[in-house]
Formats: sequence, structure tokens, C-alpha cells
Amino acid sequence: MVTFDADYSRALTFSPNHDRALQNRHRTSPMVDELDNNFLKKIDRKRNDLLNVPETSGGLRQALHTILTLFYFNLFDKICLVDLDG
Repeated sequence: MVTFDADYSRALTFSPNHDRALQNRHRTSPMVDELDNNFLKKIDRKRNDLLNVPETSGGLRQALHTILTLFYFNLFDKICLVDLDG
């Protein structure tokens, strides 16, 4: 559904008056908006759950350590690739 909506939008970029693309975009747009809203609500719920975890939680500390470790390894890999290319 999302792919179709993106395709109709792309078609309208090239031909803004294309009747079928306009009709199909008008039909898929509300459905895609609803999917987006549901997804964003799910993200908000997860964020709120995370914010309710006490800072002293061992699990939270371990998760943050893992996330930061992966972030720095990924950053280091990208820096190394840039240096090799440069």
C-alpha cells in the first residue's frame, strides 16, 4: 500500500494532471496516513515505556552500554572507510 502511494506520488511529480494517478493517490492516501499514525503511536508508546524505566535499572544500563558500543563501532567503521577512500 505504501509503495503504491509512493508510486502514485512519483507519477504525479512527472505528470500532475494524470487522472488515474490522481484518483489512486486520493484513494490510497488516507490508508497510508492511518498506517503512519498507527506506527507513530506505537513508537510513542515504546518511548513512554522506556522513559518510565528507573535510571537505576541494571537492564537499562546494559542496554545503553550495548547501544553506545554498537554506535561507536559503527562510527569507527565509517571513519575507517572514509580514510581509505580519501
